[in-house]
Amino acid sequence: MEFVILSAVATFAVGYLLGSIPFGLIFTRMAGVNLRAVGSGNIGATNVLRTGKKFIAFLTLLFDVLKAVAAVWITKELANSFLPDSSISFHLIAAVGAFLGHCFPIWLMFKGGKGVATYFGLLMILSPTIFLVCAIAWLVTFAITRVSSISSITIAVIAPVTFLLGLLIANPFLSGLLSPSNGQHFFVQVLLSGILVLRHQQNIARILDGTEPKFGTKT
Repeated sequence: MEFVILSAVATFAVGYLLGSIPFGLIFTRMAGVNLRAVGSGNIGATNVLRTGKKFIAFLTLLFDVLKAVAAVWITKELANSFLPDSSISFHLIAAVGAFLGHCFPIWLMFKGGKGVATYFGLLMILSPTIFLVCAIAWLVTFAITRVSSISSITIAVIAPVTFLLGLLIANPFLSGLLSPSNGQHFFVQVLLSGILVLRHQQNIARILDGTEPKFGTKT
């Protein structure tokens, strides 16, 4: 039991450390830009795009996705090798760690990004079908509203609902949700979605009063 607990803590730490790498800040600093003085000061790809450096914004998006994928994949492989019979989904612990690491990195006084790219990375490796649904939903919402925050909030709602609908289709009596793996996965899905929405509190306030800027407008 002690080994399992230590493994869970180590798994969270690995996920957190990988997630906390501020690629947006690193890449823009290499280009001679102080990202904290641009736009919202956020370290994510959307704010990097405001610097006018599109390739660096793309790299930030890519690496913020990949660090989430790496955190889950590495811990899943290790758990399969050393704790194959455990009922604990260690890769989900790593997923939570990676997301919290991006949003609240210790290196930046816990002032990180909003987690959208990292969230997508986690969906990509944990639930490819949900990832595809959310990617389409994000693009459609953005095409209609031209507001990235609305698109991000939309996928935060759609992801857990899609997961639940998938279980309903597979088993109308929801007994599938009661299995340890599905239950843990659904809990993590709701948790990350909730945090993602909370990270957009200021955006929500601006959306409600009509002052949230659309893509292409100056902030």
